[in-house]
Amino acid sequence: MVAAIDTSDDKQISKEECAAAGHSAEKVEEIFAKIDADKDGQLTKEELAETIAKDTKDAAKTTAATAQVAALDTDGDKTKVSEEELAVAVGSPEVAEAVMKAADTDKDGALSIEEVAAACPKVEATANEAIVADAAKVVEATA
Repeated sequence: MVAAIDTSDDKQISKEECAAAGHSAEKVEEIFAKIDADKDGQLTKEELAETIAKDTKDAAKTTAATAQVAALDTDGDKTKVSEEELAVAVGSPEVAEAVMKAADTDKDGALSIEEVAAACPKVEATANEAIVADAAKVVEATA
């Protein structure tokens, strides 16, 4: 990945090299804003691996949360879980109320996929250190 774009052979990608790879000036700025963690104007394979790992973790959390919402959903909308649906699933209206109070950040009376992803430790556990290691391997293999 780095080697294919790194024309100066310094094991980093500059903004100029990124642009020369076919990205518009706006896209280059977007890429660097997202990936260049130390803001030095260079992308390293470590920064690329960290970004891939974060994006993969975020996707894994969303996928797991989507599955949890679908499993708890009884009205068929597959996008939110109401307090009533949660009470049936956990077997306690009191527990459902406490979870809703803590996790329903927009206070609409239902948990969205995003709220479940943010609040559920089980969802967070699905995005573990193995993802970081896999991302590093991908970047290393293409370097």
